Amino acid sequence: MIQRLLCTVLVAWPMLLCQAIAQSDTASMRHFQHEEVTVTGQKKHGGASSQQMSYAQIKPLAVSTVADAARLMNSVNIKDYGGIGGLRTVSVRGLGASHTLINYDGIQISNTQAGQVDISRFNFNDGQLIDLKIARAGYLATAREYASPATLSISSSAPEFRKGRREALSLVTRAGSFGFFGADAAYSRKISDTQSIRAEGEFTTANGEYPFTLTNYKTVTRERRINSDVLSYRGELNYYGDYRHSGLMLKAYAYQSHRGLPGSVVLYNKTANERLGDKNAFLQGSFRKNICENLTAKIYAKVNYSNSLYEDTNVKYADGKLTENSTQKELYASEVLRAAFPKIVNSITFSLDETHSTLESNIRNCPMPVRNMLQSALDICRNFGSSLSLNIIGVYTRVREQVETGNHFRDLDKWRPTVKLSYLPEGEWIPSISLAYKNTFRVPTFNELYYTSLGTTGLVPEQAQEFQLDLGWQFLEASVYRNYVKDKIVAIPTTYVWKMANYGKVEITGVDLAANKSVNLAFLMLHANAKYTYQKALNLNEKNPKLYGGQVPYTPLHSGSFSLVADACWITLGYSAIWSGKRYAAEYNIPDNEVDAYVEQSVSASMDFKIRNAEVSAKISCINLTDRQYDVIKYYPMPGRNWRLELVFKL
Repeated sequence: MIQRLLCTVLVAWPMLLCQAIAQSDTASMRHFQHEEVTVTGQKKHGGASSQQMSYAQIKPLAVSTVADAARLMNSVNIKDYGGIGGLRTVSVRGLGASHTLINYDGIQISNTQAGQVDISRFNFNDGQLIDLKIARAGYLATAREYASPATLSISSSAPEFRKGRREALSLVTRAGSFGFFGADAAYSRKISDTQSIRAEGEFTTANGEYPFTLTNYKTVTRERRINSDVLSYRGELNYYGDYRHSGLMLKAYAYQSHRGLPGSVVLYNKTANERLGDKNAFLQGSFRKNICENLTAKIYAKVNYSNSLYEDTNVKYADGKLTENSTQKELYASEVLRAAFPKIVNSITFSLDETHSTLESNIRNCPMPVRNMLQSALDICRNFGSSLSLNIIGVYTRVREQVETGNHFRDLDKWRPTVKLSYLPEGEWIPSISLAYKNTFRVPTFNELYYTSLGTTGLVPEQAQEFQLDLGWQFLEASVYRNYVKDKIVAIPTTYVWKMANYGKVEITGVDLAANKSVNLAFLMLHANAKYTYQKALNLNEKNPKLYGGQVPYTPLHSGSFSLVADACWITLGYSAIWSGKRYAAEYNIPDNEVDAYVEQSVSASMDFKIRNAEVSAKISCINLTDRQYDVIKYYPMPGRNWRLELVFKL
């Protein structure tokens, strides 16, 4: 398998690249075939199962990271473990974080060890776009995306240059409460009419020592969060090529962070001595080629290295300190071919992915697993007239695993189907309708299989089925869905230790509603966006009658968001509110496990102006305006009222 991966990267890429560059040198008139883009507007909706937010949309709001922006989306549940440096993972429609694919410029940010990606490390920068697709895949998608129940994509666009300029420079400075300070510098250069590069560097620091109220029965004290500091660095170098009938994007990425993990606050216990260091570096690229009028090919490739250093200082350890050092390496390649047959089936898309993943760790009894995964997807699209289309998709997954010692995960060969029927009418006043069924599963993570005495190599994949109906009309969107999860992987207690096991079923019934409207008044423009999610996620585990029919932990029955932007000629005001209903912190739905409902409100004011040749943007934000103390995860208090100032200079 490694030989095939290297063949794709080392042979196919240079051949296609040379052909593209040769074409670009002789082209005086260029024709571009752009990839499919979903535009937020008042027509041709994908329903609430396809959501998109651009930097321009969130710029006026008190939002700075991808995690902040995702909280404004339907059906998205961000698990935030508190603190400035706390981890943030994303789950969609109650399926769990391991079922959500996180893409960065078309290629997955993977974590084979834990199965979850911390999205707090991604700032939402100029030119970026985040796109959430549920039970559907994008244009020229990889097999990984077809195989995933939900995909959150972070996409960057090629640099933009002022008329007559071949260079661009932007400087961003951020400062705020709790010792927060960050800076970002990006330099772009146009190499030719078809090629450009962008180099970017960023660092962020904060002490995270915010105050909170600690209630211990009748005693109420004012405390400060500890071990919540963070220091991170990020660097990127990007190449963009838009040639005749083809496009190329290359990315070199490096990230490093050191952070404290703020612990739970129970009674008077505020002790937190856990530290986490992360290093991640990868090279990735994608190349698209329009071979002829009805045939398009795209290649993705990635080489990834990530290291995690976890430390916990505690007297319970023999040496007074626990150190776990884990390194993941991954080789990934994907080939996508899309052919159009207007008189037969309109289009056929075939995707083939190959992944080689390894884990090396000093964790006791770690068997050093090696995973080889092959995934393929076949998408057949048939149009019936100009409005009705049918997609029939089949996804095949093959997994082979090896370990140095002990047992390994059994060989896996599975087929899974997807069917999607869409009606997108021509008339402006006729609603669009989409029906979809998707059958997926997730392979157990390395931690679930091999982590010390917790892992269980006899696990079977956690399976999920999605049924959804999407409606879109004018400025309104709705989705009704029913999800089934079986063989859910959870940790359960045994005689002496906890063990991972396939345990129980979950049934999720939900409704997503979204509305957006813009009103142009005489002196200002108003943009309003409202979203509501009803999600009933029931534990149907018959093995434990006391838990049967209870709401799944950390899944609110009701949640939503609202944002309002008032854009005047010289100032822009933004308001946002994120609301979450009551949740339960454990499977037993009893009062002691309740996590209170909350509403977090934020406001911002921003201005754009010029200083000589520089375009300047200034924004001041007040986050959690009402100073509401709340927990996303029980016993992990979130920051109260805090301020953020951002200055952007573009030259």
